[in-house]
Amino acid sequence: MWLAKPHLMAAKEDHPPLAFIVGPRRSGTTYVQTLLACMPGVGTGPETHYFSRILPYLEQVAQPSFTDIQQAITSIMFGDQSTDLDWDDLADAFKQHDHPGLFVALLSQMGQRTQSELKLLLEKTPAHLRYIDELIETFPSARFIVLLRDPRAIATSMLGYLPDLTQQERYSYLAKQARYVLDAFNSAHAALARHPGQTRLIYFEQLLDNRDAALGELCEFLRLSFEPVSADRFEAVAQAIVLPHEAHKANNSRLDHQPDLLAWRKKLSLAEAIFLESLLIERLTGWPYRWMTLPRRLLRVLRQPLLNWAKQLPEWQSMRMAQDTLLDQYRPWSPSTH
Repeated sequence: MWLAKPHLMAAKEDHPPLAFIVGPRRSGTTYVQTLLACMPGVGTGPETHYFSRILPYLEQVAQPSFTDIQQAITSIMFGDQSTDLDWDDLADAFKQHDHPGLFVALLSQMGQRTQSELKLLLEKTPAHLRYIDELIETFPSARFIVLLRDPRAIATSMLGYLPDLTQQERYSYLAKQARYVLDAFNSAHAALARHPGQTRLIYFEQLLDNRDAALGELCEFLRLSFEPVSADRFEAVAQAIVLPHEAHKANNSRLDHQPDLLAWRKKLSLAEAIFLESLLIERLTGWPYRWMTLPRRLLRVLRQPLLNWAKQLPEWQSMRMAQDTLLDQYRPWSPSTH
């Protein structure tokens, strides 16, 4: 693990304050990133995947050269597209065996595309949710925004890009997504419990319900000055964040983006919706959202037969629904309770 390496343990604090946006994928992290990047002095850029993919990849190389670094960044961050990064600047950090410094230099370069004077470096990679403990050890003053969303919306968000799945494959896909959502929510609540002073939880539904109020609270947490966001500014920042090969993020380039919070229902048959909710409700004591496919009591009656059937699916063995998960304590925000 990269944290075990002494030269990765202590980052120099000679850079602007650092903040991370993390959460399950498809939970609205790009939208929140773009809103915050519209604030004065906030520099940001595309997802770096630095700690979740780039460093683990480099650890597989016996003695990585700077060429390996270039190839990893170009491939993982930019989808093998050309980039205008200043490689000489990044090479200086590499020569000093300073991976935190290399990460900060990379983020600073991208941040200067949206801000000329950097007061905060904002990084957004959803998968860094699992690395909050290590990141706090490396960047002790960093702050983290943890974003969550209706787990059913997350689990079904990519179904529209998979039109050719068979019925069996659709159920296997939903089982796999249920496992991902439960693990992600577990990681989020564990990090929030361990680092209450450096983490702030926000729900995507809360942001849509009152954008300025939610954004103002985040700015206060990050010690930023809040300013109302204009559509033109939002679009310009979004173009600097969303890369050409990330077409699935196109909706996030519109300030007035108002997704249907129940759109996931349109992607599922009634049987699929019951199946997904049964997998989720197994680990969620109490259902926080207003609408369910079936009454909770009936879902619980159907749960065991559905779970018995689900165990025959290829993805079931990897779902790891541990009884001691923190998801039992999950009580998300919902418009029905505010």
